Amino acid sequence: MSEPQTTEPAPVLYHWIMTVQTDDGRQATNDGTANVLPGIHSQGVTYSNVLTEMKKWMGTEQATVVFYRLVPNAIPIPTVTA
Repeated sequence: MSEPQTTEPAPVLYHWIMTVQTDDGRQATNDGTANVLPGIHSQGVTYSNVLTEMKKWMGTEQATVVFYRLVPNAIPIPTVTA
């Protein structure tokens, strides 16, 4: 008897924007994209990954998030009705 095939969902590309502030008052905003696996990655995991990248980018271990936005990167094609 063969094992059932399990397939991972296709990743969905999301665009993020985050502003953080460090304890010494530095503030920065950056943006980028993240491949998210629906049903596997949660909002929380994605947020943590983005925050980790921001802290690396700023060269700090501590940062307070001032703003965060995560949206699908694809722009939907408008539906045209006659």
